[in-house]
Amino acid sequence: MKLNVKMPAFDSVVASSTALCRMPVGRTYHGLDLVYTGLTLAQMTEIRILANGNIIHRYSATERDAENQYLGLAAAAGYLHIPFDRVRSRSQYDEEAFKLITGVADKNGNIITTLECQVDINASNTGAITLAAWANQSASPANPDFLPLMKIEKVTWPAFVSGENNITTLKRGTTDTMYLERICIRNTTHVITDIKLDRDNVRVFDRTDGLNRHLAVDGGRVNNADLYNVDCAEKGFSEPIALRGVQDLKLTVTTSNTIAAPVAGITYLGTFTNQ
Repeated sequence: MKLNVKMPAFDSVVASSTALCRMPVGRTYHGLDLVYTGLTLAQMTEIRILANGNIIHRYSATERDAENQYLGLAAAAGYLHIPFDRVRSRSQYDEEAFKLITGVADKNGNIITTLECQVDINASNTGAITLAAWANQSASPANPDFLPLMKIEKVTWPAFVSGENNITTLKRGTTDTMYLERICIRNTTHVITDIKLDRDNVRVFDRTDGLNRHLAVDGGRVNNADLYNVDCAEKGFSEPIALRGVQDLKLTVTTSNTIAAPVAGITYLGTFTNQ
């Protein structure tokens, strides 16, 4: 049974500060909903989720909201969802396969003993602010084989030139990057025309932007003109790209103009291990 549980109050909910919520451990987290007043999404410049002090989610509130809407969730309007489940999967098993289990050791002794939500609030806000969080939780299993993890990283790449741009710095094959679920490139100038992905010199993704958007809609996604996705779950099924043992992983992005500082959110699937 899942419950919506109010989290402890955030500390430092003021402009030019990092609001901090220390979330209790011992249960499994499926998602977190931030409830805010006196703030815009743009004023929450970065959100981080940390497990045992290690960042497992990082994005701005605007970026999180845009990707939520792409997945089919409601636009943020005083409420912003942070997913730990794979939302909009076609089965409960797939959706909850990488839920965040806390406070329980797996068979190798890995255990999440601390969990935090950090929200950076910029200096532009001069009014009264409120920020609270509710978690969607269930009971943690006893002695799980491993601790599943959906990790979302934010990266900024070197400037793109007009034409083909190769990215060879994608992570692969570590315990927390065993599978690639989604690459979400953000570009407001709309100059990306083509995306390819090669794994050990075998092409595993090759689409024009138009075809990619068409297939995303067929799968139930809601296109956003500013988002360009390599989405391995667009049909709602579990079909991530395996990265274990991969020696070479190359993303090729073709553009019709330059992009000064391309930003992407990358969703990996794997397991949590003690660091």
